[in-house]
Amino acid sequence: MKRILSLLVACVCFSSTGCLSGIIAESGKHLSGRETREELDACFGEPRKVEEIDGEVKVTYVTRKKIADPHGMTDAFLGAVITLGLSEPLNLMFTSGSFTFYTITGREVTYIFDKQGRLIEYSPDHSRLPFNFQRESYLSARRREEREKQEREEELESQFPY
Repeated sequence: MKRILSLLVACVCFSSTGCLSGIIAESGKHLSGRETREELDACFGEPRKVEEIDGEVKVTYVTRKKIADPHGMTDAFLGAVITLGLSEPLNLMFTSGSFTFYTITGREVTYIFDKQGRLIEYSPDHSRLPFNFQRESYLSARRREEREKQEREEELESQFPY
């Protein structure tokens, strides 16, 4: 019984930061809710680059503002529950470290619009972090797969014309 009690006390001590990492992750500017280029320009200023790829317009902004992670609280809570609170100090260091890194160096935020000017996708850039644990978004992965499939089909057509 003493062993179980001491284990519970140790877990409470390790998780004493509470959900602070989740609160830090969820705070800041939310990327959703902005649908037009004018709203984006008002929020982030002039874009760094504007590209047109396959009829879609890719607009990239650079900001030092804190970008909210919409899944940050859920990720922090699940990690803390699964590890009995032992992951919270590590999670807190990662979250505050990435916040500090992007505040100092800036972060790219990309919005993609279709031919009619409707917003298709948006995503912050995580690639510059020295410790990158972020996943590729579902839409980005699907678009990449479609592009690779189309490239394979074009390559086959060029090798074996009908």
